[in-house]
Amino acid sequence: MWSAAHQFFDQPAEDRMQFYSDDFNTEVAYTTSFNPSKESTLEWKDALRLRYKPGIFDGFQQAPSFCRGPAIDYLEEMRILGNTLYRAIFESAGLGSDYLDKALPDIPKMEIAIHYYASCPDPSLTFGLSGHSDFGCVTILMQDDVGGLQVLKEGRWTAVKPVPNAYIVNIGDQIEVFICFLNETIHTDLCPTSSYSVAL
Repeated sequence: MWSAAHQFFDQPAEDRMQFYSDDFNTEVAYTTSFNPSKESTLEWKDALRLRYKPGIFDGFQQAPSFCRGPAIDYLEEMRILGNTLYRAIFESAGLGSDYLDKALPDIPKMEIAIHYYASCPDPSLTFGLSGHSDFGCVTILMQDDVGGLQVLKEGRWTAVKPVPNAYIVNIGDQIEVFICFLNETIHTDLCPTSSYSVAL
């Protein structure tokens, strides 16, 4: 996945712009922010979003050709990991590991968001990604060795040090609704030097 991410963002701007969209609901979107048409301050990042919903849309088939294979392989691996995480989360909440099969027989929608944070001349003026909670169920994040991710813990932003070959799992808003005693993870990304991350 890393190789495909680098290949996409290393392309000339006009090649990347073929996939530009500020519509959050498109199947494939190259964008600079979560919802650029509605934000007064844009974030310091570029992103390629690929969306998948079984039987409805498949942005992975519309992705740049060099991204398709790696993205589809990555999606399948993350679907397996995601199902394992869901089972563990629901079992630890006392709902039983089979709760996922009853409540969500198939993961209804998945998205890969590949973020590229270019070097920022003055990181104190902006964020790569402003503070937010993830609106989905679970985000599985793979980050490079540069870092920049922070989580809000006890009212303070705390850096999350990158660990090689490890994933960061954020519990999102929808899981909090399912299991009211879990707190979603509020997090942000700083603008360090040039870096990449891939979130699903």
